[in-house]
Amino acid sequence: MSRRLVLGCVLAAMAGSAAAEPLAITNPDWLKKPSADDLNAAFPAQAMARGISGKAIISCRVTTRGLLADCTVQSETPSGLGFGNAALLLSTSFLMKPATRDGTPIESTIRMPIAFESPTRQLYASNWTDEEAGTLYVLPWVPWAKTPSYDELRRAYPKQALSSGGGAGQVVLRCGLSHDQHLKGCETVSEIPKGEGFAKAALALSKSFQANVHWSHGPSLSRVEVNLPIHFPAPDEAAGPRYLTEVDWTRELDPAKAQAVYPDPAVKAGVKSGSATVECAVADTGTLADCQPIRQAPDGVGFGAAAVTVASSMAVNLWTRDGGPAAGARIRIPLKLLYSAGPVATADAGAAAHPSTPAAQR
Repeated sequence: MSRRLVLGCVLAAMAGSAAAEPLAITNPDWLKKPSADDLNAAFPAQAMARGISGKAIISCRVTTRGLLADCTVQSETPSGLGFGNAALLLSTSFLMKPATRDGTPIESTIRMPIAFESPTRQLYASNWTDEEAGTLYVLPWVPWAKTPSYDELRRAYPKQALSSGGGAGQVVLRCGLSHDQHLKGCETVSEIPKGEGFAKAALALSKSFQANVHWSHGPSLSRVEVNLPIHFPAPDEAAGPRYLTEVDWTRELDPAKAQAVYPDPAVKAGVKSGSATVECAVADTGTLADCQPIRQAPDGVGFGAAAVTVASSMAVNLWTRDGGPAAGARIRIPLKLLYSAGPVATADAGAAAHPSTPAAQR
C-alpha cells in the first residue's frame, strides 16, 4: 500500500481592534466505544493463544466528522506481541464527537489507552490452526477499482432523512471481500444520525464497490475485512467544485520523471530549486487530468510546466477516508523541485493549499 499524503488547509488569523470574545471550546468525546467483540476480533493471535492481556496507547487526529486518522502507537505493554498494531486496526472503526470551537467542529488530537483482556479460548475456537486462531485482518483502507460516483451518492440520500430535516449523514460499514473483491457480508459499525435510513442507504451503495487488493505475501481474502466510511452530504450543500483535502496516493511521485523534467531554463539561469502549485481534476480512474499551474516560484523558468508533468503521472484512491468519491473532485498540489550536480532533480509534494486559503497565506 502506498504512503498517505494529508492535504492541509492554512487558516488566516483575523485580528480586530476590539478585545476578542472568549472562545467556547469542547473536547472530543466518544460516540461509539469498542465493544468486546471488536477487541476480540483484533486481539493479537500469539497473545490470544498464550492467554496474555495487554495495553496500548495510541495518538490520533480526530477529524471534523469524528473519525480517527493518522494514528500512531505511543506505547504497548508487553511489547512485541502486536497490541500496538491491534489498537491501530481498532481505531479505524471508532467514532467520536469532534471537538468544537464556538459550536463549529474542529480537528483535534487525542491520546487513547486501549486495554486488551484475554478472553477464553471458546470465544475464538474454530477449525483454524493455533497460529491462525483469532487472526482477523481489518484494513483501514484499500485501493478501489470501482466505487459509486458523486451523483450516485447524492441519489442514495434516504427520503426518511429528508423528512427529518435533511442534514448530512455518516455511516461506517465493515465488510468482507469476495474472491472477485466485491464487498460481502457488510454490517453497520456506526450510523449518525440513527433511525433516518443512512445505514440502509450505505448497505445498498456497498454493492457498487470493488476493491483492487494485490499482495504477494498477504493473508487470504477470506480473512480480510474492510472498514468503509460513507458520508452523505446534505441535499442543500452548496454547489460548486469539490476539492479533496485528504487523499491516499495509489501512484505517487515518479522520481525518474522528476529527474527528467527539471526545467532547462532554470538550469541555464543557475537556479537550483523551485516550486509550483498545480490544480488537477481527478478522473474516473483516479489519475490526475487537466492539470494547470496556478503558482510558481521563481517565475519564468519553467517550474509550472515541470510540475504539471510530474502531477499528471500521479493517481489517488477512488474513495477517500472521509467517505466520499474522489472522481470528479479537484485537488491542489504544491511541488518542490531540487537540482543537484548533473541533470538530476527530485520532487517533493507538500501539504496542498485549500482553494479558500488567502493567496498571501499559501
